[in-house]
Amino acid sequence: MPQGTLRTLRRRKEIDYLFAAGKRVSGTIATVVAAPSPDGTSGCLFVAGRKVGEPVKRNRARRRLRAAMRSVTDKLAPGWWVALIARPQAAMAEYMSLVSEVETALKRLGLLRYET
Repeated sequence: MPQGTLRTLRRRKEIDYLFAAGKRVSGTIATVVAAPSPDGTSGCLFVAGRKVGEPVKRNRARRRLRAAMRSVTDKLAPGWWVALIARPQAAMAEYMSLVSEVETALKRLGLLRYET
């Protein structure tokens, strides 16, 4: 995935596959679910449920997750579908701690590649 481009997963079939086949890493701010894509494309899904809070907080949490993912997109291995699920702290957490947690979760899942 090039810097700044994130294909959003929208089809129910894709989302069901991601949650059925994906591996999950939970953090204090967000949970990351990742699965290899069956067609070789890369895509993301951003979720903020009612536990996050009112609609304004849910939208803020999704925007912040999208921005955090955008900052690590250039290091992400191609051919994976990733879901970021916001926890209630996601709307108010410091941005750098959010980015750090997303990056750590992706690293634990083995999705980050580094240029040497």
